[in-house]
Parts: sequence; structure tokens; C-alpha cells
Amino acid sequence: QSVFLAVYVGIALDGAEHVAKGWRLTGLKVLCGVAALLAFTRCAGISAAFLADPRYDSEHWMAAHMRPGDKVEIYGLNTYLPRFPAGPALTRVGPKPLKARNPLPGVKELREPYGAVFRRQPRFLVVPGAWVAVYRDGVSHLAGQGRIVPKVVAASQLDVDARNYFGALFAGRLPYRLAHQSAYAEPLGPSVNAYESLTQPLFIFEREPKKGI
Repeated sequence: QSVFLAVYVGIALDGAEHVAKGWRLTGLKVLCGVAALLAFTRCAGISAAFLADPRYDSEHWMAAHMRPGDKVEIYGLNTYLPRFPAGPALTRVGPKPLKARNPLPGVKELREPYGAVFRRQPRFLVVPGAWVAVYRDGVSHLAGQGRIVPKVVAASQLDVDARNYFGALFAGRLPYRLAHQSAYAEPLGPSVNAYESLTQPLFIFEREPKKGI
């Protein structure tokens, strides 16, 4: 729609330029210039969002803090995850069947309840903010905005194990502390929400052995 609308806007402006004279023509050019500048800023903001995505920050942190052999448990779909350093033992955990997952090089896939983390005992947990939001926030915010709740989101709410596990994790009730949070710095104005996986926060938790695991 935007592409076709731009053509008609161009035709309208071309016609208005032939009709407008004097200060009206100057005002028209100023308005067009302001609109073009706003459009350019918005477009540049998308490019800046790609360059300043929080996942780059998390990649630098993991490279500096994760040692070879460290057990790292990751969650979520490929599109939400950063690139991982070589050396740590990476395992993606979740209830989704293994054959239904998109593979990640160097990552072991494990189908287990999230709450069984006490048996797995990873040192680090990598949790994408956009992916975990459905378990933390529920669907009430969607319904309140008059939006239809997607079936996959509604089904996720039935996963009691996931809701309890991530609720306890972020509330500090598990023997894991928030070691690092990567957030978008908004280098060119407001945060860009054009893509669900872009500019989203990423949380890295580290085990605290003194708390019983």
C-alpha cells in the first residue's frame, strides 16, 4: 500500500506545484522537505537498529565470560538468538519435538521440561526477551488492546511448567542471578518495532552454587 500510495502522493504534489504560487509554493516545499526528512530518519532508524541490535552486546559478553566446557542452556527460536562463542557446551531445551526445530550448528537439542534445570545444572542460561514475554506477561495486554490472541500464544499459556519456571527465574526464586542484560540503546530516536526479533532485550543468567544447585 505504501508503494502505490507514494506514486499518487507524487502526482498530487506535482500538480500542486503548478497551481501554488508565491508563499504557498514555498510553504508546500517546506512541508515536503519536513516530510522527507522524517521519512529518511525513520528509514535510517531501521538500519541503525540492525547495527545496534542488543545481540551484538550479548555476543561480546559471552565471548568474555563463557569458558570452554561451560554448560550453557539456551531457549527460544533461532530468530531470537545471538551467535554463540566456540567452546561452551550449548544445549537448547524445550518441550517442542526435536524434528520440528530448526537446527543450530554446535547446539545439542534436548526435549525436557524447563523446570528440570536442577537436574541439568547449566552454568549459564540465555533467554531472549521477546520469546519469553508470552510466559512472563501472558495475553492480557493483547486483549486489552482489542487484539486477537494468536492460537500459538494462547497454547503457550497452557504450559504451566514454562510459566512457573520463567516466572521464578525472573523473580529471583531460583539459584540463578541475572549476570547480564543486553538492551537497545536507540541511537537514532525511538525504538524500531518493525521486526519482532529486532531491538529486543536478551537476558543471561549465571548459576549461584551457594543457593543449592
